This record gives sequence, C-alpha cells and structure tokens, in this order.
Amino acid sequence: MASFDSLSMELVVNICEFVRNKHDQTNACLVNRTFCSLVSANLWKTFSTDLCCDDAELFDTLVHPKSNILPNIKHFHLEETDTDCRFQAVQQDRFTIFMMALPRNKLVEFSSEVRFGSKMFRMLVQCQQQLHKLEVTLSESLVGMPVLSPYLAAVEHICIQIYGDVVHSARRFKNYGPLLLQTPKLDSLQIKAPKLARTDAAISIRRISFPALGDGSGKFSLKRLELAKLYLDLNHTRISNHITLETLATLKLDDCVKCGPFLAKLSSEFAGSICALKRLHVKLRSGSSDTTHDINHLIMSFKGLETLYLSLDKPVSTNSIINHSLTLTSFGFSSDISDSTGYTRSEWTSILKACTLLTQLGIDFDTKCCEWNDLGYDLFVDSANREWSHLSTSKGFLKVIASHPSLCSIRALDPSFLDWMKVHNPDKSSSDTIPTDTVELAAAAIHVFATQTLRYLHIHGSKIRYLAWKPLSSSYAQPYKLEFEGEVIPSYAYYKGRANDDTVVKRVVAIPVDGYEQEMRESSIFFDF
Repeated sequence: MASFDSLSMELVVNICEFVRNKHDQTNACLVNRTFCSLVSANLWKTFSTDLCCDDAELFDTLVHPKSNILPNIKHFHLEETDTDCRFQAVQQDRFTIFMMALPRNKLVEFSSEVRFGSKMFRMLVQCQQQLHKLEVTLSESLVGMPVLSPYLAAVEHICIQIYGDVVHSARRFKNYGPLLLQTPKLDSLQIKAPKLARTDAAISIRRISFPALGDGSGKFSLKRLELAKLYLDLNHTRISNHITLETLATLKLDDCVKCGPFLAKLSSEFAGSICALKRLHVKLRSGSSDTTHDINHLIMSFKGLETLYLSLDKPVSTNSIINHSLTLTSFGFSSDISDSTGYTRSEWTSILKACTLLTQLGIDFDTKCCEWNDLGYDLFVDSANREWSHLSTSKGFLKVIASHPSLCSIRALDPSFLDWMKVHNPDKSSSDTIPTDTVELAAAAIHVFATQTLRYLHIHGSKIRYLAWKPLSSSYAQPYKLEFEGEVIPSYAYYKGRANDDTVVKRVVAIPVDGYEQEMRESSIFFDF
C-alpha cells in the first residue's frame, strides 16, 4: 500500500461509508476499530479532518485511550465545513474532546480553516506548547487575555488568515496583536486571505499596518514575510518601521494587487539600509504589467539575492537580474499571458553567461522565451492553441545550458499539462503517430522533450540527469490508482524518470511529496505542472 504519511481521517470515513452502503452497520463498526488499530502507529504523522463525520463510532475509536493514532500525530489540520468557516457546534465539542485526548505537547504544527474564539485558542496553546508552526483565524480579539507567551515559546512561524472586506479587515487584523507580540521566537509571518475567498476579491491591507500590533516602539526581527491575496496600496506603512531589514531574508508577494506604491517604498527602504534579503518571490495577477517597472527598480536597489522567482505579465530587464549575478543560484520567470514576449534566446544567454553560480533555472512554456525551437526536440504542444509544432533541430540555446558550469536543474512551469498523467503509457506515442486526444498529445510531447533534451545534455557533458514533474489539478484530490510500469502510484506522489546510461527515460517511480526535494536535490529537470 502507498505511504500513509498524509493519510487523513477522510479516507477512514470513506472506507466506513463503503461498508455502510452494504447495509451492514455491525461490519462498519468493525472496520472502524480494525482499521484504526492495525495501521502502523508511526504512519499517523499528519492528520486532517473537519471533526464533523457522522460516524460517532469512528470518532470514539480515534480518541480512545488505547488509540494507535493520537500519540503519533505531529501535524494537525482542521478543515472547514462551510464557506463562512465558523465553528459548528459538533465541531467545537469534538475539538475539545480531541485536544483533551491528544498527548500534551506532541503537535509541532497546527493549521485551521475554522475561525477560533479566544477561549478555544487558549485551550489549544495550553494543551500543545511545542508548536513550531501555527496557522489560525481568530474571530475575536485576544486583547485582555492572560499572558500567552509561556504557551507560545516554541512557535517560529505564524500564518494569519484575514476574513472581511476593506472596512472590516483592519479591525480583524488587530485581533492578532497579542498573539504576535507574545511569540518570542517568531521569525516567519504570513498574512493572507482565506482559501475560499474569490480570486477577484483580494482583501485590502490599506489600514492593516504593524503599528496596530502595539505602540509601534519595537521591531520584529523576522526572517520571512509573506503577503498573499492582498491589496498593497499607498497607505501601507513602511515595513522598515516595524521589521528589521537586517534580518529579513525572504520576502514573498503572492497573488497581490495594486503593488506599485508598496514596491516603490520597499525600493527606497532597501536602498537606504543594510539589506539581508536573499530570497524574493513576486507573483502578481494578470493585468499588473504596470508594476513591472517598480519590481525592476526594487531588484536594482540592492544586491545579494540568491533566489529570484517572478510571475508577471512582462519580464524585468536582464540587467536587474545580472545585478545579482555574484550570488544568484536560482532564477525563474513565468507568465499567465499566453502572448507574452518573455525573454529572447539572446537575453537568456546573457543571463546564463553572467550568472555562473546558477544551479536552478525556471522557464515558463507559456511565454515565447528563448525561441523554443532552439531547444532541440522534434515536437511540442503549444500550450496556447494545443497544436503540434514541428520544430527545427537547432540546439543553440541548449548548448548554453549544457556548457553552464553549475546548472543542474531546469524547472519548466506550465499548468496546461495537468492532465498528461491520465495516459497509460507515453512511450506508445511518437511523432510518427500523432494522437488525437489532447491528454495523450501532451504526454507524448513531454516524453519526447524529456528524452531528447536529456540525451543531448548527456552527450555534451551536462550534470542534468533526472526528470520530475507533479500534478496539481484539483480533480485528483481524491485518492486514485494509476498503473504505470507495474507501479501503483497515489495522486499525491511525484513522478521521476531517470536517464540511464543510454540517456532514455526508462522507468518511473513514486516519490512521496514530503521527500521529493531532498531526493531530487541532485542533478534534475523539474516539470512543475
């Protein structure tokens, strides 16, 4: 059976539902007890549930003093049951029972899509005082609560989800003031809109500023700051007033809008201080091309970036990237605009020649970057129009990649190939027999590209030897089986094809999500679809 590291309560419930459909309630209870007792204890590390399953017998089995599950849970995720994400009565009762049944101080990570009141939150942190990561939504303020710092002594990362509109979001953000101020080891902060928020309804951060956390006299020594799905407009406070830039190593702006003024302020702050920023991720929504100039100015305002990932309508200048050539080891660019000009082959060549320390390169197939016909594969699917393109065999740009002194990972970003994995065997497709099915088309193109690229790089002495890609489609959220090369592969697995001595991708194995980065750290090509 596949790894159970990410097995959730939902899977157990599904098994019980199957038995119940057979009209045998006794057997259903037996399955509950047997399954929960037989599954190896060390496999229950991550546990996800909404605590609202109808099967009371199952819940009683899970929280039983002799439970094989609770003593081993390290990561707990509480799922929502409605769009408002309020605590349901049954949820609140069962959560209290669940917390009391869990061994104290065992959880290292807790996340919730359900809004917490102050009393429920206090119970959580009192019972689990070894939390390192905490993702929580507060429905009321913690102001006036007794001191929390003894219970938050181990917390290093906090993720805040803000519900509300332009008017209410500021007030709700103030709920978190005592939480942030009483977390002594806090070095990573994430502020974002909830998962269920509409993609076109970013929450305003206009009046959400760090002075709201207290009197504004102190500064947070954060190493990482992430702002996601927020409006970042003119009235946002200066980050340097409240965060020590000398310690901020990672800044991530994900799916934010109206970023121009905010980025302009950042540029002036970074340019006028000692900046420790090493990793910058900026992903803006389509239609944000007017902020490209501000991002370009920001990247030029300091030096020392090691990782730069940009998802924009238009690329920044090559000079801004080369500005970090002495330190840059990972660079990626992608765009949601299918007709984006991207970078030309000559621009990519200048970037690669200047950035000699690069080990990872990310390229988006949706852009017309580097004149893809120079990459040296026979055919590929144009993700914009789904048509076959017979490409030339010129390998000019590929030679630049092969001759690069340190490059060992290419990450190709394109969500249009999410469904390639439905194909039973990509080896059956070739340029001689063009399939009509779009899914098989994509799979065949990926296979041809991978095989020929790996072969060419191998011949020219490149360090790249692996190919990996992962599916992220929501349609595969439920567990399923895919027969491939004799393997039964779960939906949450990563796929790896390895180039052997003859440089042909011959085998595919499943890699658990949690372990793929470490295993694939060596020479690799990634397809992050």
